[in-house]
Amino acid sequence: MPAAAPSTPTAWVHGEPDEPSPELLARIASDLRPLRPAPGLGRLGQRIQASVAASQGFVTVRRESYCFAAPGAGMARQLLRASDAVRVELVQLGAGAELPWEGRPQELLLLDGGVSDAAGRAWAAHDHLLRGAAGPALHAGPAGARLYLRSLLDAGKLPADELAWWAGEDGRHAGDWWRLSPGVDVKCLRGRGDVLSMLVRLQPGAVLADHGHRLEEDCLMLSGEIFLGDILLRADDYHLAPVGARHVDGYSEPGGLLFVHGALPE
Repeated sequence: MPAAAPSTPTAWVHGEPDEPSPELLARIASDLRPLRPAPGLGRLGQRIQASVAASQGFVTVRRESYCFAAPGAGMARQLLRASDAVRVELVQLGAGAELPWEGRPQELLLLDGGVSDAAGRAWAAHDHLLRGAAGPALHAGPAGARLYLRSLLDAGKLPADELAWWAGEDGRHAGDWWRLSPGVDVKCLRGRGDVLSMLVRLQPGAVLADHGHRLEEDCLMLSGEIFLGDILLRADDYHLAPVGARHVDGYSEPGGLLFVHGALPE
């Protein structure tokens, strides 16, 4: 027995569609609800635009993107940023490897392992060192070393107060921890005037106040995590805030430790 033919809509004749009548269109239109904009989309768009604007000029280098180059035996380098004035990089040294001195001032922060010089002076994790124009030769210990290295390339391209930081130091060098705000402690590693290299320690749930930057600010996340606005920094992530930029809504849920070089917050 042949299958029953499907019912045919009245708007179709012999398989070809007819134009709907004006009366039918009017009846359908009368039953439709007018479309309304979804609530909050306008505010969401404004928030996205504000976030993009606030992040203009920031540079964030993720740890996943690191690709260390090996210029010599026992050493590998990862460039983080370079300008006419300074170069910032991470350096890995194998056991006993020498950190070459390039004949220019260098700021170092030991991240892991240790280094020592011929005089027997030694530096361990989170120790800070400034090598001048005649800096000592440094060698990694038996466990190797990993360092943050900031090199001065052209003193003539630096602002006066940043240049003074390289040229000398005051009594704020290697100070104790002090409370900046609830849950936020700071330790000055080297300071002159308002220009500091420092460690910033964040307790879980700590909030950083909004602040601007009259000088470039280099940040390296040492452990934990922090949100700077919509930018998440995790351990080993690097972040540069340009002159005139503002950090807003700083928040660390798990807590963390970061190294910062820049001017005191405005």
